[in-house]
Amino acid sequence: MSKGRILVVEDDFDISNMQRIYFGAQGYEVQVAQRGTEALTMTRKQLPNLIMLDIMLPDMNGYDVCRELRTTTRTSHIPIIFLTQRDERSDKIQGLELGADDYITKPFDIEELKLRVQNAISAAQRQTQIDSRSNLPTGRLIEDQLRVLMRGGGQWAYLDLKVNDFDTFTDIYGFVAGDEVVRFMALLIGEVIDEVGTSEDYAGHPGR
Repeated sequence: MSKGRILVVEDDFDISNMQRIYFGAQGYEVQVAQRGTEALTMTRKQLPNLIMLDIMLPDMNGYDVCRELRTTTRTSHIPIIFLTQRDERSDKIQGLELGADDYITKPFDIEELKLRVQNAISAAQRQTQIDSRSNLPTGRLIEDQLRVLMRGGGQWAYLDLKVNDFDTFTDIYGFVAGDEVVRFMALLIGEVIDEVGTSEDYAGHPGR
């Protein structure tokens, strides 16, 4: 079973390929984007457990990618690690101020990077921020979002989706198959929001 989905945003093929091979061997599902716009599109379609983000990209800088992810409701919870050659103190401060969870400079120690990735994903899950099956926000993040909506006074709607006979399905086919159904539903919801929704639309997973 996969330890989680990592999105590597890096235009240097040698570095991204090394990350893909190494973290794939560690049990992660690794996707690679070479451009910032590509990363944003991939994230909307399938939420990763963590994003490793370079700053110097061909089309837009990593700061703008991070800002877009943090200001979009559906992606604001995803852990982000900057992985870049820019080692000035001001660069690090800017990245952390934008909401990045960590900032690592190149060249980096791959074992240290692995531990930082593990810690970031584990911390998010321990704080009940991300459901491990759907990669959707859960727990406190859903409650916080509902409070914001109720205090805002604007128009909004709440849609509760359930899979009929899900417990029976897992009894027959097992929890692994059940988890695949949950992941598929999360992917489907994300695709629908991406096609007909807005950046303010929010998808969460309250749990079993």
